[in-house]
Amino acid sequence: MLSVTDAKIKIIEELKIVEYETISLDDALGRVLAKPLKASVDSPSFSNSSMDGFAVISANLSGASKEFPIELEIIGVVPAGAKPDQKISFGQTMKIMTGAMIPDGADSVIPVENSNLNFHESNTEEEKSVEIYKDNLPGDYIRLKGEDFKNGKVLLNSQTILRPQDLSIFAMMGINLVEVFSRVKIGIFSTGDELLAIEQQLEDGKIRETNSYSLKSQIFNSGAEVVDFGIVEDNETEIRSLMDQAINYGVNMIVSSAGVSAGEFDYVRKVVEENGELSFWKVNMRPGKPLAFGSYKGIPFFGLPGNPVSAFVGYEVFISHAIDFMGGKNINSGKRRKVALSEDVHSDGRESYLRAFIDFNSDNLKANLVEHQGSGNIFSLVKANSLIIIPAGIKHLEKGELVEYLEI
Repeated sequence: MLSVTDAKIKIIEELKIVEYETISLDDALGRVLAKPLKASVDSPSFSNSSMDGFAVISANLSGASKEFPIELEIIGVVPAGAKPDQKISFGQTMKIMTGAMIPDGADSVIPVENSNLNFHESNTEEEKSVEIYKDNLPGDYIRLKGEDFKNGKVLLNSQTILRPQDLSIFAMMGINLVEVFSRVKIGIFSTGDELLAIEQQLEDGKIRETNSYSLKSQIFNSGAEVVDFGIVEDNETEIRSLMDQAINYGVNMIVSSAGVSAGEFDYVRKVVEENGELSFWKVNMRPGKPLAFGSYKGIPFFGLPGNPVSAFVGYEVFISHAIDFMGGKNINSGKRRKVALSEDVHSDGRESYLRAFIDFNSDNLKANLVEHQGSGNIFSLVKANSLIIIPAGIKHLEKGELVEYLEI
């Protein structure tokens, strides 16, 4: 059996990244950037005031104070969005608003509060001069052209998952169309004569199909698209027909639940091997050992176990990783977090993913195992919010030891 690490490496080696597409900026939140974004302008594109006040020549104001104010002639006003039409000379000033362009000649701004004309509090439109109560240094209260970034700077790298603040940079550049990796489209189905749709009445020997509901949600959380092809009976012809239907639909990956172990009626594995190949179908892990990976007619295929917990864990460990890679994300960008065990833990030596609850509001994080770690116990997943990872070869860990974990 392959180790989890070797299985993940083998999977990535056989996958291809999807093509990219051009979408509206309004639709780009959470998508993966396909090409770097470079600045096409300086930011700010012009030097501007960071305060409401007066644009001045700092050398005019040496020694200014309330006791010894310096009087300057007001020659105009610069509102935000306007280009100054006058140059400031020695002994002159212009009223200036926050974000307004610095007029020629000025090298700093005096905040309005440091003058006798607080135009926030009174009408000063008719005033022809102002008294300044504080001196200044060149550059004070000015946001210089290019201070944030220069034309040509790489602002966002490819593989960036676009956040709200990232979209504002595109808007600043005047870019409304964004090149992103296409969403990975995944076809799923569940197989088994024992499975019933949720609206059907239970019968002896039958169970309701549940894996597709968690699987669809997991795929959605990964930023991929899902096409649910429903339940198929343990019938070789029907399984082959359904998988062909998925390919005709244009999926990038096929995922089955159940049908890949060594049972007499597990036909999915047989269909895949006759129309493609299986790279492996067992992994040295718990739960989820009977996990298959290969390709069906050139399309990547994952066969998850039928047990609900095994299927859930198999997705989190392998398929989520594969979707990230195919969707253009940087799969090496994150570090695993660690948490202390609240109790002794025993394992069988396989790499184990044990359901646990971690109180993330606590100052002292500890992993508490939930009861019933059996692979068919769905309620244990409901009570858990994490999977703690016991490395292969480890059969015992003591309370307080640190282990890696995945949030679920």
